Amino acid sequence: MLVRGKQIDSRQNSAVGSRLGTRGLIFAVSVAAFIACSPNGEDMEVVDLIADRQPIELQWEEESIDLGSPNARRHLAAGWNPILAGLQESFVWTRGDESRLDFDLVSSRDLELVLRCRCLPDTDLPPQEVSILIGNEEVGRVKPGSSFADHSVRLPAERLRAGRNTVVFRYSWARSPKSLGHGSDWRRLAIAVQNIEILGSLSASSPRFDPSAGCLTLPEGSAVQWALSISPGTKLAVEQIDAEFGHGSIVVSIANDGGQERELARWIPGTDFVVDFPRHTDGPVRVIFRHLPGKGGDGTVVLRGVRLKIPTKTATGESNRPGASVSFPELGKIDKPNVVIYLVDALRADHLGVYGYARATSPRIDAFAEQALVFDQAWANSSWTRPAVASILTGLRPEVHRTNRRDDVLPNEITTLPELLRAEGYQTAAIVANPNISAIFGFDRGFDEFSLLEDQKSRSVDIHEAASLWLSREREELKPFFLYLHTVDPHLPYDPPEEERRIFAAGVERRDLGSTSVVGTLQARHLIDEADYVDDLIDLYDGEIAANDRQFGRLLDVIDDLGLSDRTIIIFLADHGEEFFDHGGWIHGTSLYSEVLRIPLIIKVPGRQADGRTAMPVQQADLMPTILGLLGMPAPSNLQGRNIVAGTSTRGNLLGAFLDLDGAWGRSVIDDGWHAIQHGRHGHMGLPEIYRLESDPAEKENLARTLSARPAVMLGNDRDQIRDEEDQYQTSDAEVDAETRKQLQALGYL
Repeated sequence: MLVRGKQIDSRQNSAVGSRLGTRGLIFAVSVAAFIACSPNGEDMEVVDLIADRQPIELQWEEESIDLGSPNARRHLAAGWNPILAGLQESFVWTRGDESRLDFDLVSSRDLELVLRCRCLPDTDLPPQEVSILIGNEEVGRVKPGSSFADHSVRLPAERLRAGRNTVVFRYSWARSPKSLGHGSDWRRLAIAVQNIEILGSLSASSPRFDPSAGCLTLPEGSAVQWALSISPGTKLAVEQIDAEFGHGSIVVSIANDGGQERELARWIPGTDFVVDFPRHTDGPVRVIFRHLPGKGGDGTVVLRGVRLKIPTKTATGESNRPGASVSFPELGKIDKPNVVIYLVDALRADHLGVYGYARATSPRIDAFAEQALVFDQAWANSSWTRPAVASILTGLRPEVHRTNRRDDVLPNEITTLPELLRAEGYQTAAIVANPNISAIFGFDRGFDEFSLLEDQKSRSVDIHEAASLWLSREREELKPFFLYLHTVDPHLPYDPPEEERRIFAAGVERRDLGSTSVVGTLQARHLIDEADYVDDLIDLYDGEIAANDRQFGRLLDVIDDLGLSDRTIIIFLADHGEEFFDHGGWIHGTSLYSEVLRIPLIIKVPGRQADGRTAMPVQQADLMPTILGLLGMPAPSNLQGRNIVAGTSTRGNLLGAFLDLDGAWGRSVIDDGWHAIQHGRHGHMGLPEIYRLESDPAEKENLARTLSARPAVMLGNDRDQIRDEEDQYQTSDAEVDAETRKQLQALGYL
């Protein structure tokens, strides 16, 4: 490790030292020399961290956390109820047996935590006692009373670290007010917290980025982190640094997966800033800039031209998307085969027999799969209907088609699959039961006939009857057809027909358990012991799947009876999965874990016998170019999806998912058997998570504590892959009529 600086004689050094607090103190390195090839002739990639890479995390110290303020959300990691603001006394109730509080430091030191709180009043329970832990070590206890008061605990420096720190509050008891005879609130509460002070911290402000100007403002007490893959021989340089006030220093550190954070350099105004990374550093790393305070305080540094020079690795011909390609033989004499897409809303892959489920929920789907190609690693591009179906019908990722929020309309400028097929002479029809993909939201484009069933929750039997009628009477026999069918049986509310209820959910006593109101209450966390409801809700859900399976089988029989099987491509899939408290939540559209993203995908091509299975990872955006490829039609050049049955490798394309709905935000990427996820809420980003899918398909063990760089690198690479395409289209807001609003409410969307 080497830090190079200007040679400054004692007089210059003295002069520089006297000017540390002046505005506009500028130091520059020779960028031309930095960008040039390495002395041994290696090709070098130059990455501008400010202009080209989004940081994975911004950190800044705060001395006081007002829990009545929305700004407190970034600190409330787990075990907290929504902020109660606008009252005479604003506060937050804790939830469950323990809560976690996150806070940032630029350096470890002794601190004092002051907790202003109270417990539930007027109870016969023993006095509340709160244990305060850092890691697994208790650092103190407090005993709050029934009125708000301050309670303090020392946080020793040896238990803290530079970066993100977590304090755990563990309660001696948590009870619901209703169980204690106080009102109707079923939430398990322990203490109400009004304010938290971390005495000894700085009152810093957030780092500020201006990519267009290529500058980063880093106040004292703040930090910024990037993540990327590097090679041995990597160098870092900062082109220009303006020091405004203060007498602090900039510390640059790196951390690779499984290793401790290492300080590379400590910059004090008066030197150029060029750093050689440790010789053997290779692979994913985090690069951290921290502004440590000086004696003057309140200093700010503005950095420009923060660049990495990374030796380029020799290409191997292999890229990142794992799995061999698959191919179908030519369709032979079939000119323009028919295409049927049968989509089941909210259907988890792991609740079908063909994907290993033990219960007999899907005998007809399983039999269909025996004559088709089964994709074991098919992933949704979002965890709720509208963006997922938009990706299916456009071949675009949600970040590109931008149809992500409640009122978003599919942009008119985007060419859809039915539009392309209609232009090739196909008769196009859609019969759907979910109003999220109605004409109001632009999904009727390209369809000659588009039917949204009007009942508030139309069942698959209704879809079957309408589809059978269309196939037997209304289609033009001499034209090929494209038929899109969208059922919602497994979607909330979970209320299977009596036959399936008797088989799968006979032990469920509450008739209303699967209703939108009860599950909505669960989702709002207003019921105690949520996990106790999981088995019964899954029984109801499985009954809904079985009912839908029966109707799918009936439709296959109709297609066969009409003599269409030998010239019809049939594709069975889901828009997303469903959560049953797998990660502490319910239904879908709030997270990007595997239970809501991993979907069934089964493709049957006419004239083909059993094609088996493939573990090749695929995404919904792949469907449009795949269908066009099977039909011998060219796909638009701007698609993120690709033909997955073309006989050519699908390596090199990352699988991404995106969520931006009702304040919930998320991005995830699948690559080489890893699933990286980052969630956010109301603008506050959580830390990236990472899971190894082969050994942990249910994603129960987050490996980010030991592999902290890898998920951020994966997410950054995925963002770079589509960055230039995200601003192609602009969506507009739909005007939702009263009838559509009723249907949306019936499915739990409003």
